[in-house]
Amino acid sequence: MTRISNETKIALLAIAAVLIAIWGFKFLKGIDLFTPSQTFYDKYENVDQLTASSPIFIKGLRVGTVRDLYLDKTDDKTIIAVLDVERGVDIPKDAIATIVGQSLMGGKAIEITISHPCEGDGCAESGSYLQGSYRSFLQSIVGEPGQIELAPPVQPG
Repeated sequence: MTRISNETKIALLAIAAVLIAIWGFKFLKGIDLFTPSQTFYDKYENVDQLTASSPIFIKGLRVGTVRDLYLDKTDDKTIIAVLDVERGVDIPKDAIATIVGQSLMGGKAIEITISHPCEGDGCAESGSYLQGSYRSFLQSIVGEPGQIELAPPVQPG
């Protein structure tokens, strides 16, 4: 029977510790190494404190996370968001990825708005760009300014 030396045991323990540390660091950043995902990109003029690992929702269901944010190399005015969306979630090419406020405290998320089901050639492929937009927390609660109906003024007397 072969005997494993103490040096070999320590080396195996060190390798296991490094792998667990890498997985834990990615997990804390919101990246799941064991779930396959597809990658989409968005261009925004202002991300308003959106951060990497912010959630991505479709109709309230969490379908992914923001992997990275960086300035576009072609112009310094555009910010590109890298979105990791779970495999099996079909997104149409004309879907709109809107930055929304989650709470009064300022947490941000991305809400992907889908107007119709994805069929055939109308599906966005991994690596493609989606249309981006922005909606503040107040707009999320109240709606668009044009949709607000004001009550008629009360006449004294």
